[in-house]
This record gives sequence, C-alpha cells and structure tokens, in this order.
Amino acid sequence: MGPLRALFVVPLVAAPWLLLAQESASLKPEERAVMTARRIAAAIDIDDRAIDKATGLMVEGEHEVAELRERMEEIQREIDARLNPYFEQFAVTLEPDQAARLEALIASGALRGCCLEGTVRPAATDVPQGSSAEPPTAVPAGPAGKPKTTGGAK
Repeated sequence: MGPLRALFVVPLVAAPWLLLAQESASLKPEERAVMTARRIAAAIDIDDRAIDKATGLMVEGEHEVAELRERMEEIQREIDARLNPYFEQFAVTLEPDQAARLEALIASGALRGCCLEGTVRPAATDVPQGSSAEPPTAVPAGPAGKPKTTGGAK
C-alpha cells in the first residue's frame, strides 16, 4: 500500500463525516419536529388534524431537548473524530472498489459512532430497502372491518 493510495483514501473517508456533522447540527427544533410528525403520519396513517397536533407537541418536545441534542452532537463529533483514523488505517488495506464501498457505508451514517446499533445491514439483495433507523412507511393491515382512528384525543 503506497503513500499515494493513502493520500487518496484519507479524504475519501474523512469528507462524509464532516458532511454528516454539518447536516444534523443545522436542523432547528421546528424542522426536526415537522420531520418527526411526517414520519409518524406516514407510519400510522393519521389525518391532517392529528399531524398538526403531533407537530405542535413535537415542537414543544424538541425545544425541551435542544440542549441535550447539542451536547449529543458534540459528543458524536468527538466519537467520529476518534474513530476516523481507524477507518483510514483500514481503508488503505482495501482494494479501490472496497475502499469506495467503505466510503459509501460511512457516508450513509451506518458507521457513525453511537448510532452503530441496528444500522449495518447485509447486502441489499438480502434485505428489503429502507433504513433500519427509520420507522416503516406503512403499517401492516389490521383486522378487517376495524374502523380507522386518529388516536383518540381531538
């Protein structure tokens, strides 16, 4: 493994980490709340009034945890910074196509520090598409004839 290969692999591995850190830190509590409400709506099929209720509650909750999220982001950046040299050392031992796949895996966030649990999956042919970190976009059908509700509180 020559020095040129190392020069190629280091930025290849480091760049996605920097992009991920910037992206997640830039979300405001309101933006995060809207995203959460939309994910809930897609997963449990609620009406617009329930989406508005969920959004309002999520905004309150996101403001409450904003300081914790900031600390979490800081800790996540430290974890990533400490792990990055190990990924770099590993990448220089790989063939170029393997190094590119490792870069893609890192860029997907699947190897991000504390978020590792449940995010790395077998090959795409073995598993249905979609992120394991995201809730399902559809709910399995319930018993026939059961009326659809919006969760009770109106």
